[in-house]
Amino acid sequence: MKIKYCIPIIIIFVLFFSCNQKYSKEQERHIEIYKQLTKYDFPSNSLIMDSYFVKYLDHTYYMIIKTNETYINKILKADPPFSDKWIEGPVPEEFQYGMYFGKNKNISSYGKGKAYGDDELIKLTNSKYIFYSTHGSMLEEPYKLNIFIIDKNDNTIYIGSYSM
Repeated sequence: MKIKYCIPIIIIFVLFFSCNQKYSKEQERHIEIYKQLTKYDFPSNSLIMDSYFVKYLDHTYYMIIKTNETYINKILKADPPFSDKWIEGPVPEEFQYGMYFGKNKNISSYGKGKAYGDDELIKLTNSKYIFYSTHGSMLEEPYKLNIFIIDKNDNTIYIGSYSM
């Protein structure tokens, strides 16, 4: 008889913990990459807007995180992940080229000083109200770019790591 009463409790327990998972296994892997690249803790109560990772000869990794003002301010007081200091925007063209933050959300080329690609991403990287940290370039060998962008107005973080 006691087993009969335990089964519903076990079912409720399993359902609670399986439904309470905040991030998918793939997102958990992307969070680990974020921690490795930045040495920062991942912001609690944050929303992963988009993320991607593929490794085949080269790699592409990006994550867009909607977080809170407290975390943004904490990060801006910490050492940046890819440079000596935080730099206020806009992001120079040599770092914009090759950025990829999702399907149709990229900056693929420049012509006569004008970026071609996603209008939102171009607007973001050309804003003087962002902070960024970067290392490398997709314009010269070795083709590798790491970039971390903070949009303080929107409490959004963009992190990307690309190589080819």
